[in-house]
Amino acid sequence: MSLVTARFERDVRHGIAVVAIACVVSSCGGAPPPSDGDEELFRSPEALTHARITNVAKWTGDYWRAYGRLPSTWDELGKLAILNLPPPARDSLSDPRRDAWGRPFQLVPQGEGFELRSNGPDGIASTDDDIVLVINEPGAVR
Repeated sequence: MSLVTARFERDVRHGIAVVAIACVVSSCGGAPPPSDGDEELFRSPEALTHARITNVAKWTGDYWRAYGRLPSTWDELGKLAILNLPPPARDSLSDPRRDAWGRPFQLVPQGEGFELRSNGPDGIASTDDDIVLVINEPGAVR
């Protein structure tokens, strides 16, 4: 008699039903290992893009506070040591500097601030599904 079986029999004798989930999972071949990727944390590509665009806005604000200007390229943003950005992912869909469809965000200067844009699911600029974040005061973004 295994330890799990003995424990189950003892618990049943005391009127407690125990579901041995570990035994069920292991007898079925096991569950897939949990993923720690962004894709698992968000229910839709749009939600993932909103989270990523918010992070890029924070990184851009940090760059602005350090240099008093916006970065001219995404590579320039990535070189700012104080940001400690993750390296670009090999897979563009996993890269935190890109939207959920693998396309880079557009950084557009707007007066004293900036606008970050994703062309959304259709990939076409200036349509209703675009995801846009407007930052009026770059130094205030943290």
